[in-house]
Amino acid sequence: YYTTGTFVPMPKPIRNYDAVEFTLKKRLANRWSGQVVYTWSRLWGNFPGLASSDEGGRTSPNVNRMYDSIWMMYDQSGSKKAVNGNLNTDRPFYLKAQGTYDMPWGTSVGLNWSGRSGSLWSDQLSYQGYNPVFYLGRGNLGRLPLESFFDLLVQHEFRFAKRYSVNLNLNILNLFDNDVATAMNVNKYRDRITFSPAEKL
Repeated sequence: YYTTGTFVPMPKPIRNYDAVEFTLKKRLANRWSGQVVYTWSRLWGNFPGLASSDEGGRTSPNVNRMYDSIWMMYDQSGSKKAVNGNLNTDRPFYLKAQGTYDMPWGTSVGLNWSGRSGSLWSDQLSYQGYNPVFYLGRGNLGRLPLESFFDLLVQHEFRFAKRYSVNLNLNILNLFDNDVATAMNVNKYRDRITFSPAEKL
């Protein structure tokens, strides 16, 4: 990629996911079952994937802005440092727990709880018409607060004539209305930056 008479290499796409998962299961017996899963992971690189978390979760595969311009691949130091780092959907900590209990009279109760690291955020701007440009690198704003949710399922099955049944259920997601922030506005300026590129790039 040439700019201001200088060749600047376009970084190759990198998306590395490494994880360790621990699972503890209790199969259904004595009317109850349960499962606990803990995942410790890292998602690192410069390519957010076909659903681009760099653009707020844009779900138009191969139409997102990645690699449209060299400005999107380096930070404010120009070609000295490519913008590689933890990607927006990186969640180092993820804990899930589920449990079920079947009452003797046919009612079942299911509980689901999940907690995970908050999403990662970075300062960004629109430069020369291209967005996002992570001019201070990835993740410089840190993370949003821990996200946690508690879900409840209650169901009862009515049987008729040994061949038919009707199932009534109530499924409540986010039972305690946890309203922690999951996104924020990270554009530094409302308008696009259009000044000429630095010679050093």
